[in-house]
Amino acid sequence: KKYKTKINYALAADADIVISVYDVTGKEIFSFSEGNKPAGKYSAEVDADDLEAGIYFYTITANGISYTGKMTVIK
Repeated sequence: KKYKTKINYALAADADIVISVYDVTGKEIFSFSEGNKPAGKYSAEVDADDLEAGIYFYTITANGISYTGKMTVIK
């Protein structure tokens, strides 16, 4: 079975995007680059197959500014 989730985000200006996923202890599980994106709305797909069920946090970093959100994996 393929478990995926989408993280939606919007950019006010062009930016290099990096998305990192962390467990509840703050340990980074994985990180990936979305590359350089022009201003606009986007949706990044995260593969959750290797994640245990539970709560995770993700951080989107764009031009040195970070936003952190919470996601729940249910299996």
